[in-house]
Parts: sequence; C-alpha cells; structure tokens
Amino acid sequence: MKKPESDRNVILIECNIDDMSGEFFGDVMGRLFAVGALDVWFTSAYGKKNRPLYQLSALVKPADEEAALREIFANTSTAGIRRQLMDRIVMDRSFVNVKLEGSTIKVKKLTWKDIVKYTPEWDDCAAVSRAANRPAAEIYALAQTLAQKTDQR
Repeated sequence: MKKPESDRNVILIECNIDDMSGEFFGDVMGRLFAVGALDVWFTSAYGKKNRPLYQLSALVKPADEEAALREIFANTSTAGIRRQLMDRIVMDRSFVNVKLEGSTIKVKKLTWKDIVKYTPEWDDCAAVSRAANRPAAEIYALAQTLAQKTDQR
C-alpha cells in the first residue's frame, strides 16, 4: 500500500554546535520531540579550527519544521541550520499485546511487502524483567515469539 505523500516526505534539519555546554543538549532533544520531531540525534565530530562539536540532526514533517527551527534557534548557540527535503519509505505498523508474567507487553508489528517483524516495546520488557527478576533479553525474546504466535492465529 502506497503511503500518502504527507507521510513520505520529511525534512532533515541539522546544525553544528561547538560552543554550548553539554547540559543543554538533552533539553533541546526533549523540546524537539515535544514539537513533533520524528527523530533527534547528536553526532560527535570536529569542525573549524579542529574544535570538537556536536552535529544536531532532527527529522521532522514539513508541518512541524517551523516549530523545530524555532526550538533550535531559541535553545542552542547555533546561528544557522541546514535543511534537506527527503522521501522516506516506512513499514506499515500495528500493535499486538501479549501477556507475560502477569503483565501486558506491547509489541510493534512492522510489515513491508512480504517482510514482517515484531518488535517488543523495550520499556515494557524492562519493567517485566525487573518485576519477575528475569533477564530483559529473555523477556524480549519471549514477547517477540508470543506476538508472532498470537498474531498468526
């Protein structure tokens, strides 16, 4: 199924920051997610004059670009932002809930053509892991298997 163009188009916005205290970066990330960013990440690099820097990158929908730009300019030391329109391919997603150790774990079902993947929500698995005193990797694998079996019924 072809995605509508509004779901396929995203804008990558980036800037290099070499003169800002590290305490601010987490706040900026949270602010970008709050205004609709689809993803935000930081990459360590070296820039002009061999200065260490962080490249701030964010993927946003076109409708959220202005708000994201505002957050970056208002909450970082950057004076300029690069932007690039991109087309993306996204797997269809739905959710399957499974019961494990008396708790519900939400599992994301991703499909594209004949490819199907099941990805348990990590926070749910970690909570069950702590409560049941079992390894998180074990809970994750069990949730994945249960989701696949439950979904194929």
